[in-house]
Amino acid sequence: MLLYFADQGGDWLKGRLHEIQCPVLLTASKLDDALPQVVEQVSRMSEQIAGCQVFLNNSGRYPLMWSSPPDFRPISDYFLKTFSG
Repeated sequence: MLLYFADQGGDWLKGRLHEIQCPVLLTASKLDDALPQVVEQVSRMSEQIAGCQVFLNNSGRYPLMWSSPPDFRPISDYFLKTFSG
């Protein structure tokens, strides 16, 4: 379903990424076999979200948080700590 959606030019948020006003961390594996051209997709998404942070991992699969917890966890913990006054 995800691949079909992406192949059809799917836009989950219907061009509204620029409206996001909260901190965002996008994570992905460069080896993701479920999302075609994941690096390009994440890059395009991050350009539309003000202050967006990105973590692209060289290992793991889809989703990164399950396929590579030792890499995902410290990055997500650090991201969350930066916003916990």
